[in-house]
Amino acid sequence: MNSSQAERLQWIALTALGLVAGLAIALPLGVPIFAIAGAMVGTPIVLSIVGLSLGTAQWPIIRRHLSSSWWWVVVSALGMAVGLSAGVILVEQVGRALLGGPVNFRMLGVAARAVSLQLLESWLADRSDLRSGSFCAATHTTASIGSA
Repeated sequence: MNSSQAERLQWIALTALGLVAGLAIALPLGVPIFAIAGAMVGTPIVLSIVGLSLGTAQWPIIRRHLSSSWWWVVVSALGMAVGLSAGVILVEQVGRALLGGPVNFRMLGVAARAVSLQLLESWLADRSDLRSGSFCAATHTTASIGSA
């Protein structure tokens, strides 16, 4: 295994670990946050906690490639909060338009949630100037499966 392949495997493992740790931290905190702030404010807060954990887990590899790598952690928190909140809203609104009634993202099965998030993330990545090849693909796939 060459160093590029090893780094990809590390990236995938750290991404999965960051998502699992972020969810383990954010979900218990989400109950009081939602009770105080409500779902509209609580969702981005809880998702930013997941993003903070994800970015922190990925940071050891990112710092090898970026000089100002600490921004990765901040942008991961903001990206998860804004991006996943927008993705959930988009999926629910498209579902409402197609089915003619209320659709809750949680009503979708695990596979449908993973596919819908993967499609949304891939579509956004195709329009981004920050595409980074295999890191981008590994992050999208791991994030979609982990979010489902």
